[in-house]
Amino acid sequence: MDNYKDDTFLARWLDQSLSAAELQQLERSPEYPTLLRMKQNFEKLQSPRTADDAILAHVIAHEKIAPVKVIPFYRKTWIAAAAMIVVLLGIGFYLLQPTRHAAGNGEMYAFSLPDQSQVLLNAGSQASFKSWDWSSNREVSLQGEAYFKVAKGQKFTVETNLGSVTVLGTQFNVKARDNRFEVTCYEGKVSVASATTQQIILPGQRIVINESDRILATTKAIAPEWTRYELLFENASFTAVLAELERQYDVSIDSALQTQQLFSGSIPGNDLDAALKIIAVTYHLDLKQSGNTISLNPLP
Repeated sequence: MDNYKDDTFLARWLDQSLSAAELQQLERSPEYPTLLRMKQNFEKLQSPRTADDAILAHVIAHEKIAPVKVIPFYRKTWIAAAAMIVVLLGIGFYLLQPTRHAAGNGEMYAFSLPDQSQVLLNAGSQASFKSWDWSSNREVSLQGEAYFKVAKGQKFTVETNLGSVTVLGTQFNVKARDNRFEVTCYEGKVSVASATTQQIILPGQRIVINESDRILATTKAIAPEWTRYELLFENASFTAVLAELERQYDVSIDSALQTQQLFSGSIPGNDLDAALKIIAVTYHLDLKQSGNTISLNPLP
């Protein structure tokens, strides 16, 4: 489908010079009916050549009339053709861009894929996919965290900067933040691949891959905790916990604490005061808040 990125593709289609394979690709795309209607309307722009002579004769017979610039109809047709190609290229470029969805800080965002699989983005996450090429390129690009409910019998791959997950009719969660890659399977099975790992995980299993370690654990959860506004951490760094709170609550947190102490436990995702108090008590911090700006610093 890379041919769609070729500036001559739609022009060659209008000129009926596409190969059989290229034409078949285009006809299978969701945008083809719209492009075909535009092409048919364009082909109606036909004018008789004899009109050129009539206009020229009229100009010659009225020499005293102010000069008139005459553009022959065949030139007008080519101008219209060029304009139509530009329009089609512009529309094609727009229609063939990946479909993108994003959840801002402090919110979740749900959407469906072309095969009716469902995706729920966690705060501060975004996903994209090629809806026009879904039948042959079932790939979702993810930045952040998302929960997937794959339609029965459907298969696709989730790509992140830290690894990929290939699935078939399943429910799973993917989180790729900083240098930590986490995948949890709730139904079916998923294949997880990274630069250092190739692993199939089953329902009730969770795999965590970071720069120096790989952990395979179990879970009794039937869906990601964050979908119920519960933030679950397992051996997370202090900075990772603060970053997650910033995303979930859309706040800015400043701290002078430098610590290697890891955090494991649950923090509410819909009660900022309670979440901050848990962190303050755990790390012995003084908590100050002014609007959406929070300060967490070591106690004197």
